[in-house]
Amino acid sequence: MQILSKRWRDIWALVPVLHFDLTEFADEFFALGGLNRFKCFVTQFLLSFAESSNLETFRLSCHAISDTSISDCVSMWIFDALKYNPKNIFIDFSGHNYLNLPDLIYTCESLEEIYLNICVGESTQRITPCISNLPKLRKLSLCNVYIYDDHMENLISGCPNLEILIVENCVMRISGIWCRSLKSLTIRGCHLFVPAFSISAPGLLYFSFVGEMESGIKLRDVCEVTHASICFDTGMNYNSDFLSNLLRVEDLKISSGFLKNVLEGESRKCPIFHNLKHLILGDCCMNCAFGSLSCFLEHTPKLEKLTLLHTEGIFEVISDISFHELLCSLYIDFFQFLKVEARNGEENTNILGWFHCENLDVVEIVCVGFDESAQYLLKCVMQSTKRLDGVKIILSKR
Repeated sequence: MQILSKRWRDIWALVPVLHFDLTEFADEFFALGGLNRFKCFVTQFLLSFAESSNLETFRLSCHAISDTSISDCVSMWIFDALKYNPKNIFIDFSGHNYLNLPDLIYTCESLEEIYLNICVGESTQRITPCISNLPKLRKLSLCNVYIYDDHMENLISGCPNLEILIVENCVMRISGIWCRSLKSLTIRGCHLFVPAFSISAPGLLYFSFVGEMESGIKLRDVCEVTHASICFDTGMNYNSDFLSNLLRVEDLKISSGFLKNVLEGESRKCPIFHNLKHLILGDCCMNCAFGSLSCFLEHTPKLEKLTLLHTEGIFEVISDISFHELLCSLYIDFFQFLKVEARNGEENTNILGWFHCENLDVVEIVCVGFDESAQYLLKCVMQSTKRLDGVKIILSKR
């Protein structure tokens, strides 16, 4: 007797999300012919998938460096999935050979988000769209790929509603990024082999750059940015004109090396950040440039919170006393230091620089441990803020 109705027989072919992950076939993979079974499974599944299905998301995670034929299979799977007009596609692939991405991935009008993370042996996967037509695309993430100027321009020109662009660990031979609809731009760990790099995005609200390049970055028409994270290689040449394009920023994260270099010899040219409320300073250590920091804070009249990220290695945490006891002992040591300083008539001297921020409420020190360097940083903060009333100093662990 048949208990299950026939109409349930093919219901699996109408699921809105398809996620194929080779790691889920771990036991089969290490067995003889395991990878071939995975290929057959995905191929047959996509061929049997209902044409009337309302596919929303296609996700493929496949890392098989040793297999020389997997690239052809992945290209076919991507093409088959795109025929069902998905809204989102995520490709996380590592293979031996170059992956031939189907042209349909640049012209599938239903796509709203694309994520491509492609590693091909010792070379770099190239993104080569001759033409693009992605009217609904709002988020594009490119990781570990090679991008040329013309191809990037072709890709972005076909995305009139693109709002979020993430480029990570890529090789970029492009002169810049121009996109009127862009609201968020993240460039992280990329190699930019160009004499000059420009960014033009009138609607940009969030900008993040972490990495290095041969020359500086020029920001054009990005005066609406409210959140920014900047960490350049310390060997670059800076000028204060870069910061002058971020005058409306409310939340800013910068490295201490960048802060020191950008202000050297140009402190008088540093712009006033009237909207900045939260400043995060990374890479703080015993050599942190408090003089540069105090100089920069003079240009942040509305700053409410300062966060110092202490990131100098992994420290041995003191285990025989509690965190509270450690903090109390640091305060006692510091106030004893102030009494000695006052007796010597040196109360008004400070080689570190005073913090001049009338609205500053909180200074937070975030560290992974409490070694001598972290303790010294806390004492420096105490000394630099002792002229400010009501400032809370918070020491927290990651």
